[in-house]
Amino acid sequence: MRGGPFDTQAFTKYDGVRMKKRTIGLLAVGLLTAIVVSVVLHLMQAGKSPVSGFVAADQRSLFPSLRQDRQEIRLIRIEGPGGPVSIERGRKGWKLLERDGYPIRDGAVQELLDGLGALRATYVSAEKDPPYESYGLADPKRDAGASPRVTVISAQGTSLASAAIGHTFSAPGGTRLSKVFVRRNGEARVWLADGKVRVEGSPLEWLPQSIVDVPRRQVSEMTTTGANGERITIRREADAAFELADGAPDQHDRAAVDAMASALEGLRFQEVRAAGKVEAVGKPSGRASITTDDGLIYRVRLVEESEDVWAIFSADVRQPPAGRAGERARSFNARHAQWAYKLQGYVVDYLRTGPDDLGR
Repeated sequence: MRGGPFDTQAFTKYDGVRMKKRTIGLLAVGLLTAIVVSVVLHLMQAGKSPVSGFVAADQRSLFPSLRQDRQEIRLIRIEGPGGPVSIERGRKGWKLLERDGYPIRDGAVQELLDGLGALRATYVSAEKDPPYESYGLADPKRDAGASPRVTVISAQGTSLASAAIGHTFSAPGGTRLSKVFVRRNGEARVWLADGKVRVEGSPLEWLPQSIVDVPRRQVSEMTTTGANGERITIRREADAAFELADGAPDQHDRAAVDAMASALEGLRFQEVRAAGKVEAVGKPSGRASITTDDGLIYRVRLVEESEDVWAIFSADVRQPPAGRAGERARSFNARHAQWAYKLQGYVVDYLRTGPDDLGR
């Protein structure tokens, strides 16, 4: 029946018109984007700034000292939201002073220095006191800490580069046109520079937060001892399920037993401090040992300080060691044994599981 409430032909015609309008709309958006990119490219090629209030600059490096010998660099300071961050070159590499000298993650410093060293002055603000906030920068006369400021210092104490880093400017659809707003220390003008710079303002973002990854299927035995001395051991053979070997109630929660064995799976820390400082003021709050199929034993001492619980790790091997277990233990200790880590709450619970936690 034509014209009725379920007129298929009418619905199909309406749907077709709607699809055509949608297609035309998408084409219009694409055309507009292409026009914007074309205009921006034309302005840049003509030496005109794509940002109002900026004029062409001479393309020189903003920080030529960073394009030379970087072995002279001793310290990098970052001030601003989330900071401060102080990264110092040590005998074994870069370390974070705000976390007792914990090693910086691989490649992080190189990435920052490469980004700063590659910045080239494309445009500069025509005004001496431009609207800083519009470019993601703090007004140096009022609130210098509102945007991240990076300072690179040599072994002689000389400043090799110092600047506040603002917003990134990108033309729509043109990733190769990426630029960043920069204000060098001691200058009022803002530069729109070619390049990308990522400045991590939080100290923890500079650290490799992974501790260890031991999937439950690789665990052969685990023992936990609470602060009250109560002890539990779980054990399994080959691919069998975990069985309670010591200290647990006859009736127990199977899921809770399996959860214990996953304590070191994808383990990451939330905070870190030197182990000696934590032990000097804290008190013991339990311990655990986790043995893997190849005989590597991870030992964890829990230390309670105020309302926080910190975990101090070490590793050794069951004799005789299998495969490369001994080498892995030495490598683990070299990296982690001198540090205390704050872990997620559920991990701490696994590491000090007691009989009451397993009872049904």
